[in-house]
Amino acid sequence: MEVKEKTKEDFTTTQSIAMGMDMKHEVEVFSRAFFQSKNSEKIKAYSSLHRFMLTMEKYEIDMIKNMTYIEFKEKEEQVYNKIKLGFSQYLSKGSQISEETRRVIDLVFSDIKKLPSRGHRYWYYKIYIWQEAKKED
Repeated sequence: MEVKEKTKEDFTTTQSIAMGMDMKHEVEVFSRAFFQSKNSEKIKAYSSLHRFMLTMEKYEIDMIKNMTYIEFKEKEEQVYNKIKLGFSQYLSKGSQISEETRRVIDLVFSDIKKLPSRGHRYWYYKIYIWQEAKKED
């Protein structure tokens, strides 16, 4: 039986996977803070986001959930804008956006912008943005 030597490429791949899993774990912690906040305004904002996400077309949901990191790098701004615009329209129901609605939108989307890297945002969109907001007991 032939023993394969580990190459620099194998090491790089292993390290990349480990880094990705570390980021995924960090995003899980961040999103728990977002979605299980003790701030009632934030709870309402994330509950509204969850309801909006449920209204998205199946192909849109699949496109975001199944996106590779390379695709995400090319389309990150497009995904962000699409969700933000859709969420804004969902909340305003075609009316002019009120100050309260703008505050709700800013709460959610400023949290997304606070994620430290594109890799973190990738995991957030792929997995964690879909969860339902709930207050910790």
